[in-house]
Amino acid sequence: MEKIILIKPDITHKNQVKSYIAEFTDANAEGINGSNGLMRHTYSSWLNHIAKNSIQRVGERFISFTYFAIRQLDNKIIGTVDIRPSLLPNEYNLGHIGCAVVPSERARGYGTEIIRRAIVKAKELNPANKAIVMSCNKDNAASKKMIENNGFIFESEQIVGNEVWLIFIKARTCDQ
Repeated sequence: MEKIILIKPDITHKNQVKSYIAEFTDANAEGINGSNGLMRHTYSSWLNHIAKNSIQRVGERFISFTYFAIRQLDNKIIGTVDIRPSLLPNEYNLGHIGCAVVPSERARGYGTEIIRRAIVKAKELNPANKAIVMSCNKDNAASKKMIENNGFIFESEQIVGNEVWLIFIKARTCDQ
């Protein structure tokens, strides 16, 4: 697996994002996890949206930081990750980290690596967190595997709408 880095989105990624979104659209995705609504905005309005979400709560919504996962070899956007450093009680099922891997790059270890890098960022953004929470749909075996590969332990199931979500927790220790 090639090395990846997490980068804050900016206007220089605009053309790459078209291809990134197209892969999800071709796969009949309704949205892109960990992207803070990328498919619901024009690119420039999305940049404004994620900038605003990283500095203030929007109504009752969490503060979040959105990044592209870029493969260094060819600068391809292979995923998105959204980090929510602190959660209100009603946001617990969302978790601190949400991510996606573009369909053409799945099953290559990138999701596990994106989460690993996001854990480091989450700790930088909120050093006071005693634990990091992640969640996934019960039917999403790939997400469950990526989460477990990063040392998260199953905590509970929650009903979210008409779906069952698995909640995982990773306790912080002094060496993490």
